[in-house]
Amino acid sequence: MNDYLDKKEKMVGSLFGKAGDYRWGDDETFSLDDLSAALQGHVDNLAEQAA
Repeated sequence: MNDYLDKKEKMVGSLFGKAGDYRWGDDETFSLDDLSAALQGHVDNLAEQAA
């Protein structure tokens, strides 16, 4: 699936609308808690930019 998404992102560039990149499952040391914290940090940063 990662390869598929990488190809689609490359094809459409900025129109892909990507705001972040989180690939859970590739790195065995990156837990669901780490993923949750990374996503929350991203949301917090976007909220600060919008304020």
